[in-house]
Amino acid sequence: MSKLLVDEIASKTGTADALTIDSNGNLTAAQKLLYGPNHPMFSVRGRENYAQITGLALSNTTDEGNTTYITSWDITEVDRGNLLSNGRLVAPVNGIYEITAMSGQATATNYRALIVVKLNASGTSGEQIYRAWTANDYSWYTLGYHGFLDLNAGEQIAIGWNTAYSTHHTSDHEGATLFSAKLIG
Repeated sequence: MSKLLVDEIASKTGTADALTIDSNGNLTAAQKLLYGPNHPMFSVRGRENYAQITGLALSNTTDEGNTTYITSWDITEVDRGNLLSNGRLVAPVNGIYEITAMSGQATATNYRALIVVKLNASGTSGEQIYRAWTANDYSWYTLGYHGFLDLNAGEQIAIGWNTAYSTHHTSDHEGATLFSAKLIG
């Protein structure tokens, strides 16, 4: 068996890189779609810890000081490419990321909220992507977000809730809080 060691593969004419592999084994901007063991993705569940983000400034809402974000998770199902840091997605490269976030209702008498924010590389400013909340009339609501976001390297996605609502569910069964993401292109 032989092994071919290359850092770059050029186009047929040799005028452009068709494929570049960084020192971590990831494909770079010329070809972002990754398959196999280095495909950046994560899936976590069961909120463990949470906190407010100090000095957070969001461009499209004024109540960011009343929002708490998840900082760690009970269970990590998969974390390839170290996308997860302090409970958040941190984009390792520019690209399109598929993101799913869900939160279950704790009890029939408590409201539940789900907020998804996109943050800059320092994690201190950005924009709210999604906000939803439940009524307090029924148990086991599940709030969810699914979307595709164009992120630059270092940008972050955090999920949380307005502090006027109940904290996210910590159970790892039905109704739990879930968060997953993967680089798709």
